[in-house]
Amino acid sequence: MKRVFKRFFAALLALCLLCPAFRLPARAEAPYYITVDITNQIVTVYDSGNIAQSGIVRQMICSTGRPGNDTPTGTFILPAKVYDKERSEWYYFPEYSCYAKWAVRIKGGILFHSVLYSRNKVGPTKASVNALGSRASHGCVRLRVADAKWIAQHCFSGTACRIYYSGKADADLRKRLLKGSFSRATQTYAEFMGRSDGLPLKKGSKGDRVRQLQARLQALGYYAGKIDGRYGATTATAVKRFEAAAGRKKTGVTNLAVWNAAFADTAPAGMYVTLCQGMKGPAVTALERTLQALKLYDGSLDGSFGPKVRQGVIGWQNYAGQLATGVATPAQQRAMAKLAAGLKAKYPDGQFALVAFEQDAPMARANRALKLYRKASVRAKCLGTLGVGDAARVLAQGKTWTKLRFAGAEGFVKTAGLDFFTGRETAWAYRGPGDDPTPTPDPTATPEIWLPVDPTSSPEVWLPVSADNDADGIPGDEPTPEPTPEPDPSLWEGTGVAGLTLADEPGAAPDAPDEGE
Repeated sequence: MKRVFKRFFAALLALCLLCPAFRLPARAEAPYYITVDITNQIVTVYDSGNIAQSGIVRQMICSTGRPGNDTPTGTFILPAKVYDKERSEWYYFPEYSCYAKWAVRIKGGILFHSVLYSRNKVGPTKASVNALGSRASHGCVRLRVADAKWIAQHCFSGTACRIYYSGKADADLRKRLLKGSFSRATQTYAEFMGRSDGLPLKKGSKGDRVRQLQARLQALGYYAGKIDGRYGATTATAVKRFEAAAGRKKTGVTNLAVWNAAFADTAPAGMYVTLCQGMKGPAVTALERTLQALKLYDGSLDGSFGPKVRQGVIGWQNYAGQLATGVATPAQQRAMAKLAAGLKAKYPDGQFALVAFEQDAPMARANRALKLYRKASVRAKCLGTLGVGDAARVLAQGKTWTKLRFAGAEGFVKTAGLDFFTGRETAWAYRGPGDDPTPTPDPTATPEIWLPVDPTSSPEVWLPVSADNDADGIPGDEPTPEPTPEPDPSLWEGTGVAGLTLADEPGAAPDAPDEGE
């Protein structure tokens, strides 16, 4: 009878070895490959097939078997679960009356698992934590809890694991891993090893790293120049702006710490870049959040400036009495954020709405043909022409020049060619449950002799005409704002010589037995 049973068992074993259905997954089929260097007490997880530094996914310090309880060497294939508690939070070792977390079987009773916990699941124990980096276990490979969990959740059965003695000590790497594990999800391996890879970047630097930095700072809302790979004054200024927002000392130099901070998911957004349809990045996300607070946008915070974001910007521009372009300048972004903060303070419960009402508005009618200039100067670009009898909204009236909004554009005409009168326009205001349902119209008085410091900025800063102004009524010392790149011309469509608008975006078990530790 015994001979019959032995023959049956041998036949069954042969069938398991020969039949593909009973074989473990081949190493090439697993996404990861694990090595355990006993010499340095380091576990490294690679992309399968790439054991160069470029393939390192995760690296961690460990404790292997102490002398006399040596961890076996060789290449093993992680097997399927033997007990239900494997690859789960708690695993009990009855022989040693202790627990560990996230146990993963390597071979027989040899497992990856966390540092040890007491019988009452209190811990981890000080002794097992302090022993990391040295041979201290009963043969298993101990890890930090987060590292053991990562292996349990990512390195499934079929993953190859090589355990060996490298014979070459790496004191620097051990020192770094004792401070914390490496994860490719949070940094590059070069950064973990303290290599700058071309950093720091400063004035005069050139190349792809500068382009990457410029593109990132533009997406964050700090850099408004060209992405040309040249680290000039504009790039340095953008870096200073980011450093200030991130609570760092303003240097204008991009070292490894500044680089990592700029590319982190938590990097703060700025408001120094004009945003238009088609742009993406954290600065757009910040704009979306502001428009949500203003009840002008109900889309997702995806950082993509699409048609819904553009309509939200137009809604604010209508509310603010500005030209409805759908393009958000830095000054407009700051004004929106200030308004949103004010509404949050006034209506902490968020119970308010944007309502429309009619109010008086200063208007002007041309009594002769008038050219509409971009600035208050006949040398400025001509935006169009008002014919005799054409009416326009007065934005600011001066002795020599008057600023108007006409046919989708804002510009300046000679005051002498205008007849002024009071018209009606639709205005908007925020109102809450306790407010007067009928908003009080804003005063419509028109300043007589005020002109903007910079007629191209919006909203404008106005100064009275004085002896310091030139013959055209323009202040003598106009500030020179930092250039902001024009939106992609492909996004614009003309509406005649009087102005421009943006085109719509196209498309849209039982506990384990006495084994292991």
